[in-house]
Amino acid sequence: MKLSLLITAQPINQKRLPAVIRLKIIDEKEKRVAIARQKGFNEARGDIIASTDADTIPADDWLKMIDSHFVNNPFSLAVTGSWRFLGKKKFVCAILNIFCPLVILLDQIVFGSFLGGSNFAVRKSVFNQVGGFNTKLLVYEDVDLSLRLNKIGKVSREQKIRVSTSARRWEECIVSFKKFKELLLIYIFNFFSQAIYRKPKFNHFYDIRSKTEVNEQSKD
Repeated sequence: MKLSLLITAQPINQKRLPAVIRLKIIDEKEKRVAIARQKGFNEARGDIIASTDADTIPADDWLKMIDSHFVNNPFSLAVTGSWRFLGKKKFVCAILNIFCPLVILLDQIVFGSFLGGSNFAVRKSVFNQVGGFNTKLLVYEDVDLSLRLNKIGKVSREQKIRVSTSARRWEECIVSFKKFKELLLIYIFNFFSQAIYRKPKFNHFYDIRSKTEVNEQSKD
């Protein structure tokens, strides 16, 4: 199995990468997630492309479950899974892990199944057919892709395709009203904007990491 690692506008210490993995490192200087995802997908080879994020840990059987889904569902264009939030503030994670499935259910009613950027896979042929990611978007590029895929076929959800992801953004909302307001605008208002106008109202995202943190990570 060959994996591609996409590094977006940040340094990396390659000595930390496992030598046993055949890893292709793709560098993207511009710090925009849609552009980064598009570049990675363009470079990827194979019929199915699986996607996750740097702050997310897929389950040990993640790729196996994705492969099993497409083998057993030949008409499925793409599939997304389930999330478990991890972090230092346990009560924040508990709230997220209770409400996240409810939000996903609401999204399914409004959008049909949507793809979460940190946990999904798609057939490369249909990804190319709908034009890939909208690289003008700073947020909701995954939902935008989902809407276009839903127009031509089935986007699926499999609870067994599991990842654990960071609750850091939500934890910071407790101590920063500015970041709390940002998340409300990005997630809540954009949800209704996507549902009604098929595009996000607020096309921006604050940077969760300082330059100091990025530099320290590159030295580890």
